Amino acid sequence: MYTIEQIKGVRNKNPQYKGILDNIREEAGKDMMTPANDEEYTDTPTQRRLLNSHFELLLKNIDFDLLCNRMVLSADPKTLTSNQNFIDDVFYSNFPSKGTPTKGAKVIHQRRKEKTGRRKRKDLYKKVQNGLRSDPKIITQQIIAGTYREEEAGIPSTAEPFWQNIFETKSVIDSPHLEAQQVRNELLLPVTEAEVKGVLVKKSRGSPGYDGYTWKDLKKVNISILVSCCNLWLLSGMAPTGMAKGITTLIPKVIGTANPGEFRPITVTYTFSRLYHCILGEIFSNTLPYNDRQKGFKKGDGLYFNTKLLQRTISEAKAN
Repeated sequence: MYTIEQIKGVRNKNPQYKGILDNIREEAGKDMMTPANDEEYTDTPTQRRLLNSHFELLLKNIDFDLLCNRMVLSADPKTLTSNQNFIDDVFYSNFPSKGTPTKGAKVIHQRRKEKTGRRKRKDLYKKVQNGLRSDPKIITQQIIAGTYREEEAGIPSTAEPFWQNIFETKSVIDSPHLEAQQVRNELLLPVTEAEVKGVLVKKSRGSPGYDGYTWKDLKKVNISILVSCCNLWLLSGMAPTGMAKGITTLIPKVIGTANPGEFRPITVTYTFSRLYHCILGEIFSNTLPYNDRQKGFKKGDGLYFNTKLLQRTISEAKAN
């Protein structure tokens, strides 16, 4: 890991680092230091010093020399980490897109060639075996219901506009009462190698994102680059533009259905986005307070909890 002085250009690798870092110090955290409500946040000298120390720590944990060795920085001194173009340039110079993945995509032809009896049996056997490996529950239900021999009907033409209308409908505007909480500057502590490795070691399977990268690809990347990227995004409050893209696949809940409402939309985002969100999720769950009634987005043994809840409900019903 290089020191700030080395990054500034003492090593004369790129004098533009000095201008970039000076601007980082000036711009970083401006929005975060500006409270939305003066009653909820006291901007004391102690708080400001603490925030600045966190920004300095983040800077020390971003290896700019490693991130930028593949890119040509613009001569424009206004290129900052607060500039979305800079964030995108750093990311895509290290991780160029592999293109939209097509692996696993199914093309259902409207006109099928007539299959022989032997070919049908062979395809049916393959379907059952693949189903037992990927999702035994679904294929077992199909066998019991006698529908496992049916051909996939594909996605009806009404499904896409149906779900597009749902996705594009604006959320209901509400005004929840939010109580003032303690300022938690520790959320700005740098992401560490241990945190990145802790996520990667748990991940092995999963569809590639819009850029084509898989968890296997990320495990081959220099861990310092991943750590620096996460800290750069955390410092700037921005992420690469591409992380907002996802691939949505409609999965039928009922085999052969033509009802667009009986499809389940599954969206796959960038694998880098999933890595970053997993890290932030761990940090948030260990730092932020939450209501005991909240069940969603929390880790836990859901089967055990719901079983005990059901047993308790039955016991109380019998007692009454």
